[in-house]
Amino acid sequence: MAATPTAPPAPAARATLTPDDLLALEAEHGARYELVNGELRERGMPNPAHALIGGRISLRLGSHIEGTDRGVVLLDCNFTLQDDPVRIRIPDISFIATAHIPEGGFRSSSIRGAPDLAVEVVSPNDKARELIMKIADYLAAGTQQVWIVEPSTRTVAVYRPGGAARVYGADDTLDGGDLLPGLALPVGDLFDYGVAAPSRAE
Repeated sequence: MAATPTAPPAPAARATLTPDDLLALEAEHGARYELVNGELRERGMPNPAHALIGGRISLRLGSHIEGTDRGVVLLDCNFTLQDDPVRIRIPDISFIATAHIPEGGFRSSSIRGAPDLAVEVVSPNDKARELIMKIADYLAAGTQQVWIVEPSTRTVAVYRPGGAARVYGADDTLDGGDLLPGLALPVGDLFDYGVAAPSRAE
């Protein structure tokens, strides 16, 4: 008989959680968690549209850097942005420039430090206030660009340190700036999946 899943750890025990503990919780509960100041935050549940859009972005980014030494594209990877208190975030898609790839490669369950690019595809149950916190966390830890991809409005908002967000609509072409020079990503192509996207929670 299958074991009955236990509840996530109580708040008092969460301050000592490690990236390996988060992976164990995922296996036990079937959900992925981020860790913010000792508090577990369950990630939004993706839907098929979310998966399709994320797949298209990762393919475009991967194709853009293929055959170059610019860096690597990662999916659903844990990043330990801060140690005290522990802050672990898991962007849907990330890019790490070659100069910032950990020495010895990717052997641990979490990368220490921030990705150069963090991409979050908004799920229907994502809360606006949580997205704002994620953006702030990434930028404070050293991320150069944060893309918030919003299926319900068919837009991509790009955040950079010290500047206002730039919102790209379906008729615009997203560029990679100094981080990914030469990238030209038509925003409308990301959302051409033939069905209406659900609205996210407020």
